[in-house]
Amino acid sequence: WREALPVGALIEGPAVVAEAYTSTMVTAAFQCRVLETGFLDISRRELLSPGRTPGCVECVRGISQQLVWSRLRAMVEEQAQTLLRTAFSPVIREAGAVGCGIFDGHGRLLAASDAGTPGLVGALHGMVGRFLEEGVDVTNGC
Repeated sequence: WREALPVGALIEGPAVVAEAYTSTMVTAAFQCRVLETGFLDISRRELLSPGRTPGCVECVRGISQQLVWSRLRAMVEEQAQTLLRTAFSPVIREAGAVGCGIFDGHGRLLAASDAGTPGLVGALHGMVGRFLEEGVDVTNGC
């Protein structure tokens, strides 16, 4: 835990410095030092030699993937809640008749909202695929 770290402590990555409401992830290419103010100074250290590997690369990769997944889920849920809050029709608000998803450049669904109806998310999948087939430029969103 962060509060247990003494001033001047040096943490070599990969490491996770946990706190009650947040965590700081120090990857293998970085190191972290606790300053007198209590702040963490994170700096890049010498790159590892080609033959040397950090001890927990898979662990860091797993944490990174979970962080990205959590952000994707949060973004799609934010989209759905915004649609529900701003809907003109009470039917949409009360029934939750929305479908939100995030798709990759090939039209594959990456994340879908929990709010809404599965049938609408399924329709989105087909619609995004059709846009891509027709050559609609979706690089900056629609």
